[in-house]
Amino acid sequence: MPTITVTEAGRLLGVSKEEMKKIVEKENLTKISPNGMNGRYLLIDTEIKELRG
Repeated sequence: MPTITVTEAGRLLGVSKEEMKKIVEKENLTKISPNGMNGRYLLIDTEIKELRG
């Protein structure tokens, strides 16, 4: 399952990293925590592509 960072997802959608974080919460997107990276997460690429339409 391909993943992308919050920053990369924001670039794809044309929004800032902070705005992307709000979208993640609003849309209840899946967050994947990489090992040893507390407070950081990756997003599933296909979920972001679905948001793009």
